[in-house]
Amino acid sequence: MGGELFFSVAFSPDEKTIAASLHSQEQIVSIWDAKTFKKLHDCTGLDRTSIPEHPVLYSPDGKLVISVALPFLEKEPDPAKIFIWEVATGKLLYQFRSQGIGTQIALSRDGRWLVHNGGGTPRFWDFEKIRREIGK
Repeated sequence: MGGELFFSVAFSPDEKTIAASLHSQEQIVSIWDAKTFKKLHDCTGLDRTSIPEHPVLYSPDGKLVISVALPFLEKEPDPAKIFIWEVATGKLLYQFRSQGIGTQIALSRDGRWLVHNGGGTPRFWDFEKIRREIGK
């Protein structure tokens, strides 16, 4: 993890991996081994117009990593996108738009609710329902 500029990092619940949103030309979220500090893989599916310079967090079971990103020069009124990846593979499983340009996300301790601070008011999603939809 040397030489990289990180905007956000998070330990997995078992502390075996670290998710990091990196400031780079590639605009990536990556997964690292917490013991060796070697990069395991980059998370796929984040378009180059989005900036994942905002929080990353793990699901309570450590199988998923979540981030919010804002696009460059977005003209839509609700530009924030929330991305959900599989930690084991880095594969993008789900993405959706939220309201506003908020850059903070949180997951309830029990993993039931995902919240985003976009649009001047918190936006809530049933994270358990999302997990059922993506089969994870």
